[in-house]
Amino acid sequence: MKRTNKEEFSKQEYSKAREKVNPEVFKELNEDIIEGTYKGEHKRYEGYVILAIDGSTVQLPNTREVREIYGGQRNQSNKETAIGRIGVIYDVLNEIVLEGRITGYEMGEREIAEELLKIATRISKVIILMDRGYSSVRLLKLMNDIGIKYLIRLPKKFLKETDEFMNTDKEENVEIVVTKGKHVKGLTTGSKLNTRCIRVKLENENDENEYIITNLTKEEMSNEKLKELYRKRWKIETNYNIIKNVLELGNFTGETKTAIEQDFYATIYLNNISNIAINEAQEEYEKTEKKETKYKYKINRSVAIGHLKRNLIEIYLCNSPRKRKKMLKNIFEIIQKNVLPERTGRQYSRSNRRTKFNRNHKRVL
Repeated sequence: MKRTNKEEFSKQEYSKAREKVNPEVFKELNEDIIEGTYKGEHKRYEGYVILAIDGSTVQLPNTREVREIYGGQRNQSNKETAIGRIGVIYDVLNEIVLEGRITGYEMGEREIAEELLKIATRISKVIILMDRGYSSVRLLKLMNDIGIKYLIRLPKKFLKETDEFMNTDKEENVEIVVTKGKHVKGLTTGSKLNTRCIRVKLENENDENEYIITNLTKEEMSNEKLKELYRKRWKIETNYNIIKNVLELGNFTGETKTAIEQDFYATIYLNNISNIAINEAQEEYEKTEKKETKYKYKINRSVAIGHLKRNLIEIYLCNSPRKRKKMLKNIFEIIQKNVLPERTGRQYSRSNRRTKFNRNHKRVL
């Protein structure tokens, strides 16, 4: 960052100026992506938009101020490390994050999920995919009340009704009755939830049965399609890997709450922009590449993100629509030319060396 007289800004001046940038700017930019996606042609499964909710944690700059705001974990030596809890709601077919949250470590994933569900009500015909950590009567009731369909993997022990189902060889409807032991704020004892439970074997899991609970009827979706649908949840795991290891979310560039939120929401925005650009470039590459090759080729994600990250601000600040369009076209052409062979079935020996960022992923800048 330079002054007009080519003198460099000091670190203190930069930090002070940065505090004036509202992190909400990046959330508003992301809103434009969401609006554009669902106004135009977009992918659905059996007529439904398929969203997944999942959470994680992220190590924050370990200063006293940050620990006071976000909390953290203590190690065996009783030394506290600043940790934030994050959650996203992700469209697994169209590959965009609709919304993200970064909160204090003590806030539960289910609480964050309740906040994220609000954006799903803006879209017609939605199915929410969640893993076993989100199994709760409160969430099931909330989604029923707001008209959202769900598909959630059950833990080994959940409720009397579902536990009884797991001990049979049937696939059946399960009526859940809210009792005092399952009572939570906002639910009335004796109220009922009509659900459906099925068995499924998931890829990359052990050979044991997994159990899924849903409020979709058999008329709305068959058992086989439910099994196929739930397997799409892994895409949110893949996207978390990109956010954390390729975009290096944990490599924060500031030590204040404002800077942390700026980095988080800017990362979500860049993640969406890059996914859209990469998917479009991949489609165009596959149309133009006619020769048969040993491997299927895919766009080099790290190169694509690097070019977008380096040029995005300059593109947005450009006042000439013609020049802006040319800049975007040039980036798109560069992205399309940088491809990698997609080799499946390869395995790597696991390294015991621990680093903050995955050594198998290059920094994009």
